[in-house]
Amino acid sequence: MPVCTSCHQTKQDEAFFHKNKKWKTCQNCIEQRALKKQKTKRKRDDQVVEEEEPMRVTLRTVGLMELSNLVSTEIRNLVHNPQPPIGPDGTPQCSLNLRVALNLSNMITGNENPKDVARWIVEEIERADEYNWTYNCMNTSMRHKDVAKFYYVCSQSIVAMKEYKEGSNRKRMERFPCQGKMQMKIDMPASEAMLEIHHGILHNRPTITSEINEECRKEIEENLQCSPIHLRQILRTKNIW
Repeated sequence: MPVCTSCHQTKQDEAFFHKNKKWKTCQNCIEQRALKKQKTKRKRDDQVVEEEEPMRVTLRTVGLMELSNLVSTEIRNLVHNPQPPIGPDGTPQCSLNLRVALNLSNMITGNENPKDVARWIVEEIERADEYNWTYNCMNTSMRHKDVAKFYYVCSQSIVAMKEYKEGSNRKRMERFPCQGKMQMKIDMPASEAMLEIHHGILHNRPTITSEINEECRKEIEENLQCSPIHLRQILRTKNIW
């Protein structure tokens, strides 16, 4: 009789069949290992949630197309505050805190996945605040594959700093202790997303040196009636984004 490679017990042949396939590990050990893996992942997800500082701010409800306008309006109001605290570099130390419920029903067709929607949301935010948000990690729901949580950090945050190779002459990005972080939970079946943005300091924006080529400019002019999201999809499809 075969011996299980995990528990090292001798068992009948039937004990090594799992999902219509014979394994060297018995079915009981396979199921116990899967259960342990699920518990570890759930515990890790719970720790991430516990470590996040709760944002005690009002929840706004908007559509995805209104998100850019909401973010830019909030930043404009902060910057034009009569008495904003000034940082060492002379920039206003305004703290942006936003909690937003996004209605996605008018933007998704059913063929998208959470990663597509997350990219759209980030692009709308970057269009409004002119910062770059760097992808950190994601957690997919164990019950629903179309429900996921995404985490981003400000590309100029100290926590996003990368080590440069010794002797590298690459230009260093200006860094700030801005605690810039963003998280979003995307629920595709419910056609909604929950978004939280925190930016402790509205520091100098990253320097942008890229230019729009003639082919891209022409395509934009021919599709002015499209929304920014649909326009980006067209440019990506034609590989000129």
